[in-house]
Amino acid sequence: MLAGPSTIMSKADVIRSSALVTAASIAISLVLTSLALLFLCGVDPDRLARTAEIWINGLVIGAVVPLCVAPIVTWRLLATMRALNNAHAELDRLVRTDPLTGLLNRRGFEEAAETAIAVARRAQTPVALLMCDIDHFKAVNDRHGHEVGDRAIRHVAALLAEAGRGAGAVIGRHGGEEFCLLVTDLSIRQAMELADAARRACIEQPLALGGDASPMTISVSIGLAMAAHDDADCASLVARADAALYRAKAEGRNRVEREAA
Repeated sequence: MLAGPSTIMSKADVIRSSALVTAASIAISLVLTSLALLFLCGVDPDRLARTAEIWINGLVIGAVVPLCVAPIVTWRLLATMRALNNAHAELDRLVRTDPLTGLLNRRGFEEAAETAIAVARRAQTPVALLMCDIDHFKAVNDRHGHEVGDRAIRHVAALLAEAGRGAGAVIGRHGGEEFCLLVTDLSIRQAMELADAARRACIEQPLALGGDASPMTISVSIGLAMAAHDDADCASLVARADAALYRAKAEGRNRVEREAA
């Protein structure tokens, strides 16, 4: 499991720690300088008086050196902290992103969906979940190969993301050729319109295969589930939308079905 952001020191923590280290370094340096001078000069008062300048210079050096080193050390600590923060953010992004489509993966979608549901609960707005599945995807792989299959998945992912962007949808690849879109503050009619717009976008924009090959038309089937703000749960919505998707497949594909009333 990745460490959370709270495990990484803030700039204030670094500066505070650096100040404490600097103060401790000065104190230790002064003590060591004094001991060294006592060792070199002895404890004879007359000799100490004659070497007062040596003492002063030694103590000044003992205090100044840590002060000169501290800004360099602090700068390096801040640079290291910035690099660690960037690396953590990138790892956090990668662990929640589907590498093929660039969408959220299942884990990332569920986390983002739960956040969106919590916001909807506070705003008392309804939640809708669309479960989308590419029709006859196995036939695409069997006929054209897995490379074209991957291109088909990316193509559909881009079309679904574009369709859901205006509604502020949370979209992710649920697995294989399945995708989930979660939207809030839409009526059932608006959610159905969004689902049908996404379905039509896939039909109306075929995948170009290049060369002399004809573009490949890809259709999707979509299941829709809705919940009131006080009854929304991501896992439950996914299960209900999946049941509606199964019915859309059984009814002939390339269609949108709402969960049974």
